Parts: sequence; structure tokens; C-alpha cells
Amino acid sequence: MSHPDADFLRDYLKPLVGATIMSVEAKVEDDGGYAQAWPVLNVVAQSGEKYELEVSMDEEGNGPGFVFGLPFPERGAA
Repeated sequence: MSHPDADFLRDYLKPLVGATIMSVEAKVEDDGGYAQAWPVLNVVAQSGEKYELEVSMDEEGNGPGFVFGLPFPERGAA
């Protein structure tokens, strides 16, 4: 089944097909005393173009997001 959002996302994510993740990081931003860690993937597309992908809760960047589908690591002692 087709959906306008699904079609948009396929087109938007298409440059990542065959891309290589070069590094991952957590970018911490402090917004008035409330620090948040943003997941960041640094990738190189097959075209050679480099992208820094920040995982957000929405397209407006209202906060960091979560990537589903990976094994969940145990958190270290704080």
C-alpha cells in the first residue's frame, strides 16, 4: 500500500542505500540546563557525499530520537 509519507521517506532515505557508517557519536546539547544526547551517524554515500545524520523525534528537531532494531546494550553505572 502506498502512502504520501512512505513515498517521501523512501525518496528522502534513498541516498543511504549502500552508504557506509564511518562513526557514531552522541552529541550533547544543553538547552537551558536540560542536557540531551542526540544520536549521530557519520556516513559516506556511494556517491562520496558525506552526511552527519542526527536522529530526532520529529522533522522539526524538537528532541533526540531512538533507533529501533538494534540489540539493546546494558547501561553502564552512572
